[in-house]
Amino acid sequence: MKRRGLQITIVVISILVIFGIVVFIENHKAKPEQRVEMLYTEQINNMDSTEESQGNLDGYLSSDGETYPSADDGIGTGNNEITYGKLIFRPKSYEIVTSDDKLHERYNPEYFENEEYPALSGDYEEEVVDYEAIRNEAPELDDLWDNKSDYTDEEAKEIEGRYADVIKSHTEIRRPGIRYLFVTLEVKNTEDKPVYDSIYLYIIGDNGDFTDNICYFDKTESLTVEEKIKNLTWYHYEPKEIIECTIGFALSESRFPEGTELYIGRIPVNDGIFDPEKEENIIGLRNLNEVCN
Repeated sequence: MKRRGLQITIVVISILVIFGIVVFIENHKAKPEQRVEMLYTEQINNMDSTEESQGNLDGYLSSDGETYPSADDGIGTGNNEITYGKLIFRPKSYEIVTSDDKLHERYNPEYFENEEYPALSGDYEEEVVDYEAIRNEAPELDDLWDNKSDYTDEEAKEIEGRYADVIKSHTEIRRPGIRYLFVTLEVKNTEDKPVYDSIYLYIIGDNGDFTDNICYFDKTESLTVEEKIKNLTWYHYEPKEIIECTIGFALSESRFPEGTELYIGRIPVNDGIFDPEKEENIIGLRNLNEVCN
């Protein structure tokens, strides 16, 4: 009898142990969304370690894009500065070029990504619509476009169909004009060690459009067109080094029409809404010196 009681006790204890193990596993097992997040984090960490090892091939540290250090000398953090990774950017002045004469006079072709002066019109055709003229000629369309939520889809289609000829008369297919925006800025490596990194800044319009396509960099270390197309703004910064450089952006008139308020910074438009008063790392060009002569 005692032997049977001992066996029952052992079975009960075994069941309790197994149950405890199951509960422990369930409590500590990652949920599906947690596993996805863990996998994503692991992938990002692997990417970061790969980029860092590439950046350190010649003894230079690759910027991780996640820390925002303060500088202890030279240029530091402030309202007129943009921080990104190990670098701090301080825009100083800008110039908008709309003529070949000024482009050729002021800027060296070897610092453009194609090592030649770019055209002042796009190499593509696009539909250009004069919305202001349409709004003036068709007040009903003006109200529709300003108050879309007040109309059903059927009503909107009916109104736009009624004014199709007006829209067509103010629409043309042509090569868009290109303005070139050049910004002179200081860039500082905040590290006590060399850093190999690129300039990664946006030009943002108050119309919600933006571009990060830099086509000119007068401190480029790339020696061939092929290298410039891939690595135009990559630069080897010495410890705590500050450089002054000029970068250039091509601005299509269809995306950045005359009168568009322009900003330079690190943060793109969020959800189609851009409020420069609520953004950090954004500087209005109107706050910089404009090169006019």
